[in-house]
Amino acid sequence: PPQQSTAPSYPRQESYTPPPSPPQQSSSPSYQNQESTIPSVPTQYAEPIITPSEDSRINKRVCPECGAMGFAIKEVDDRSRIISYTPRRIYAKKKSCTKCRFEWH
Repeated sequence: PPQQSTAPSYPRQESYTPPPSPPQQSSSPSYQNQESTIPSVPTQYAEPIITPSEDSRINKRVCPECGAMGFAIKEVDDRSRIISYTPRRIYAKKKSCTKCRFEWH
């Protein structure tokens, strides 16, 4: 007897219907009422105020001769200017450029 191939049985495909969406409210939500009480932001912004301490930090590591910046500038002791003798000698610092070898205070 010839064998009939039996096809696997799959569940029937039914058309998908999405669940009903929640009803839309005709009145405006409460958050829109709160939005009107927030003061408006001015369209022109003031420029940021830079204090002298911030300004010195911006230009702290720039060589006045060659313009090298960052880690090319080293701080070394200025042995010609002693700040304190006790408890040990403390010297003033001077900056030195490693690219052009210029030194300044």
